[in-house]
Amino acid sequence: MNHRSTLLAVMMLLLSFAASPLVAQFPVTLTLDARSGDVLQSPPTRTDARYRITVSGTYSQWPQFADCHGVDAVWVYDVPQEEIDAFRWPPSSLLGSPFVTIPHWVGDSTTYSFPPAAMGMQPLFELSFRKYLGFRINGEPLAASRLDRTLHRYQHERAGTGAPFTVQILDSTYNVVQGRVIPRYEDNCGELTVTIEEIVDRDINICDVAPVIVDGETIGIRVDAAVFQRDTTAVDGRKNILVSQDQLGIVDNGRFICPDSLVCDSGRTSPLSIGLIVDVSGSMGEPVEYDGHTMSRLEAVKRTLHTFMRTLHAGDSLFLLTFSTTIVLSQDWTADTAQLGRVIDELQPLENTSLHAALIEGLEKIATHQRDGRVLIALSDGLNNQDPKSADPVLAAIRSSNVPLYLVALGFAQSQQEQAGLAAMRGFVAAAPRGRLYEVHTGDELNAVYTEMAESMQTEECCRLYFPLKPCDLGQSKRPIRLVYVDGGQIISKTIVVDCDLKTTSVMPGTWEESTDIIPSARPTPATNVAMVSVALATPSVVTATVYSAEGRLITERQLGMHDIGVVDIIFDTINWTPGIYFCRTWNGRRFITTSIIVQH
Repeated sequence: MNHRSTLLAVMMLLLSFAASPLVAQFPVTLTLDARSGDVLQSPPTRTDARYRITVSGTYSQWPQFADCHGVDAVWVYDVPQEEIDAFRWPPSSLLGSPFVTIPHWVGDSTTYSFPPAAMGMQPLFELSFRKYLGFRINGEPLAASRLDRTLHRYQHERAGTGAPFTVQILDSTYNVVQGRVIPRYEDNCGELTVTIEEIVDRDINICDVAPVIVDGETIGIRVDAAVFQRDTTAVDGRKNILVSQDQLGIVDNGRFICPDSLVCDSGRTSPLSIGLIVDVSGSMGEPVEYDGHTMSRLEAVKRTLHTFMRTLHAGDSLFLLTFSTTIVLSQDWTADTAQLGRVIDELQPLENTSLHAALIEGLEKIATHQRDGRVLIALSDGLNNQDPKSADPVLAAIRSSNVPLYLVALGFAQSQQEQAGLAAMRGFVAAAPRGRLYEVHTGDELNAVYTEMAESMQTEECCRLYFPLKPCDLGQSKRPIRLVYVDGGQIISKTIVVDCDLKTTSVMPGTWEESTDIIPSARPTPATNVAMVSVALATPSVVTATVYSAEGRLITERQLGMHDIGVVDIIFDTINWTPGIYFCRTWNGRRFITTSIIVQH
């Protein structure tokens, strides 16, 4: 991408792209004013399409925060202390125990009375985040993803229903004296921006943007991005085809900039929250082949789940819901897979098949779970034969919870009735933001399916790209940055607007200056066991080297003493470093030099 011909082709494609008329209703951007509870709508959606919703911005519910901060699309992350002191907002702790901690998820379903009824006093107010407070899409809050303190930008995906998406800010309080809900928008300020786009067969997505900070100075930006392509063989129906830094670039103020590096993790760093739903109806006692042996279907499921859990990370949490004639929460949320394994081993085949009711209960449970990485996996070996018989309540629960859904149909026959049941299950998956229906007939196929799902969960969706950026123009507060992917004669691009704080720090005369706009790389790139950084000395000098992670965490410091004019090679042992990008800042007698070190084992 750094060749003149390629750059010229990119710029011509960009010009033609900008000049072409929009032929679709999406993407659409809606702006929610925090001073209003008005419901805004997108254009109608398509039932055969999925959509990505990106919400960014902050607002305030209190006049004390004149800069309109404190609440974003997912969290109440700051509250004026005087509101707490005046008993208009509950404290973070009460009688030594946590009460309403900040940051607090706006989807929390707990109703907080203050003072609590247990203290024997009449409550001054009641606060329900889920009922009365925060951003809503189709009446539901976003999942409790990690608090983004930089951009306050959050994404999720939804399936189209044929109807528009609705968005709104809730800000109401239940008045105990009057016994009713009172809107409280009059002292708010700020706004949220909602962008809704249809996900196409080949799609570029910006997952996150963050400054690259080294030794307290911002030297560039990190863009987490992916280029997705539809792939029916993949677990979630798509794969990330971004494999090289030459595939992408950014356009900033008319300049095309190539990334210094690209890091795609083979493993994930965030925890998963997995809901397991397992059929324990009487038919689960029927025989099936597994690893050369004949055993019951339920025994094959038990062995498969034990294998599945061995792939999970220490911070992952799960619950187990089993169903026959009734629904049983066999194990509530736990990270103790040994305990969950003991519960699984005790399962026995029982009676009928309440698949619909189990899905509804499992979806409601996972929707209120305050963790990231939520997914629901349900297994059944037969048709639902208990109330509710209709699929409509299940579809409503799927759309409301907006959780990825994976269904495993074990041993379904070719009869018209069971094929109709499979068609209904496909409809359930189509209503989820992502998911898949697996049809299996042997224990080995069952184990392979859960292994495939486990492996797909071990990979991060987005890769990390690192770009050097020049400072914003004088007086400029925000800058639009377009991420560009070129595929032959096609171009896919995505624009994001970032604050000018996300920029390369300008030269500070008399203190230090960077030697080049492009950050050089260590050798080899990527490094496995060792990395070498070379420092060219123009004058005799004491050589120092300091290495930081991309998040700004100090990794190591080296004092190499006085060296004469020439080149000094600094060797770092990287065998125990976590794969990723690091920045080494060295002093060459006249200026600081920043060198990137990419580690990949």
